Amino acid sequence: MNIFTASTSTNRPPGVVVLWAAISCLALLVLSPASLLAKETGFKSPSNKDDDYNQWTDPARAYASDTEFARENRNGDAQDWYDFHFQIPAGATIKGIQINVEGNNQGEANGVDIDLSWDGGTSYTSSGKGAIWPISMVDSIEIFGGPADGWGRTWSPSEFENGNFRIRLTRKGAVDSHDFHVNHIEANVSYDSDTYVTQSVQDSYLKEASPTTNFGLNAELLTKTKPTDDLRAVMQFDLSSIPGSESVTGATLQLWVTKEAPSSVSIHRITAPWTEMGVDWSNTAANYD
Repeated sequence: MNIFTASTSTNRPPGVVVLWAAISCLALLVLSPASLLAKETGFKSPSNKDDDYNQWTDPARAYASDTEFARENRNGDAQDWYDFHFQIPAGATIKGIQINVEGNNQGEANGVDIDLSWDGGTSYTSSGKGAIWPISMVDSIEIFGGPADGWGRTWSPSEFENGNFRIRLTRKGAVDSHDFHVNHIEANVSYDSDTYVTQSVQDSYLKEASPTTNFGLNAELLTKTKPTDDLRAVMQFDLSSIPGSESVTGATLQLWVTKEAPSSVSIHRITAPWTEMGVDWSNTAANYD
């Protein structure tokens, strides 16, 4: 898979860009602010489990907050969850990790100990974090860590990639035989970064030979230079998370190319509003600087 990187330097970042080339692509816009941005990933849920620890019943039921539960009734039994699909810039400084565990305890005084792995389960923190839930059939949420809690270590962004970062819960309690229920697990990572990364939120392409046809539902973005049959990809990025007081000093567009012909790529800012399901050659092709 090839990658094209186009860079620009401006006081106000281009919110929308147009490309020319014979490519099909996924786009990321990487912006460089003048000062560090305090950011967070937002709470993410796991999408995988059972790699090193697989002692709980129905662990996949902890992927979402609903009416189904992962459960275990023996002290010391452990379960892992991973693949949270975080997106953290490579140069970020990790500030803290917060884990929310939603569950209930319908028997004796039962709960879990919790630790985190950064290397695919080879090593885990020894944080001493854990909780006993109140006896109730109603779910409650226990919060472990926080925006400034590194769980006893210094983290790097790569340690949050899928497969590397893991959560392990170990059941503990007064007695065995009573199930402890986990409804949902979610994790949020706080970090400082000198870059801001965003994926395109709207995209399509324009076809000169079909000037009123919209291609907003197409899975690929096509570009081509050919007399009377140009194809131009258009992408739009949401920059609302960058504070209005921030000065952006540069921007880099990254394109993952799946089909390539020898060509060069030009990048332009679209100067008129457009929507993914309304854009076409006739209403947008001429609107760029």
